[in-house]
Amino acid sequence: MAPKKRKPVRKKFRKVSFKVSSKERSLIEQCSQLEDTTLNKFIKNAIREKVARYEDQLKDQNINHVSDNQLTLFSEKKPGDQISIFDKNMI
Repeated sequence: MAPKKRKPVRKKFRKVSFKVSSKERSLIEQCSQLEDTTLNKFIKNAIREKVARYEDQLKDQNINHVSDNQLTLFSEKKPGDQISIFDKNMI
């Protein structure tokens, strides 16, 4: 018996709306016509390009994020040193 095929995972989309002036709208339409694409595809492509510029910064920010109120319990201290919650070096 052949294995069952899995259904493809559906992508979740969110609706975004914003207002632009009539001049901006006409410029966007002209640019999209120059690239032979629709208005929506042009806007989505522009957003993807802009987000791609910040991709590395976002990765670094998410990986290295430590909240301000997190204690450093495993810092390198000499044996016998007291740990206090009021230490300035703990942050």
